Amino acid sequence: MKKMLLGVLVLAGFFVSGCATKETNISETRSSSSTEPTTEINASTQNSSEKDVFEMSFKDKTLTGINYKLTIDKTQVGHNNPTDEDGLIIWYTVENKSEDNLVPNDILSLLTFKQQDGTSEFDLTEDVGKFDAAEALYPMYNDDGSTVEDVDTYNTAISEQNKFYEEFEEKSYAELLPGKSVQCAIGILLNNTDKPVNVSLSEDMPTSENEPLVINLSK
Repeated sequence: MKKMLLGVLVLAGFFVSGCATKETNISETRSSSSTEPTTEINASTQNSSEKDVFEMSFKDKTLTGINYKLTIDKTQVGHNNPTDEDGLIIWYTVENKSEDNLVPNDILSLLTFKQQDGTSEFDLTEDVGKFDAAEALYPMYNDDGSTVEDVDTYNTAISEQNKFYEEFEEKSYAELLPGKSVQCAIGILLNNTDKPVNVSLSEDMPTSENEPLVINLSK
């Protein structure tokens, strides 16, 4: 019984000693930290991703960052017969200036797409990629939603859609190698076909330049 009590007293002694040491260390740390000089954070001390944000610009249809450049090449309005939807098809080129792979669609996602009607403004950004651009360009369906009856026309449409997907849409989501550039295409659902679409950098991103692009729609 005495041995057990002695053991408990010894453990208690270690615990108290440990607490005292910990409290002393904390006190010393606070004392030393209060005398250390404060490091000023500026552009030169930030990592590359933070600098990339601050040095982005969007002007003359071109989004430019430290490690990439995205240029909007052309646009076209299309109609999807089976779903009766209108969309904007955008062809864009991305150049990878970094030493790592990057996904073109990730760069495109830095832009916002907005459109007004007679009374309201709509953010189309979440609708990027939701419009079937291939079907709008090479329709397999008639205006009433029925399938094209002519076999040759139907087969040609399928062939052209597959080609468009492989050459442009698939490239938008594939990894672009360092030092390479590629042209991609993607479809965006529209609210209407009368009012223009305004493209700009997100408002919460600090940039050197942000000159919105106005895309006037016409069929």
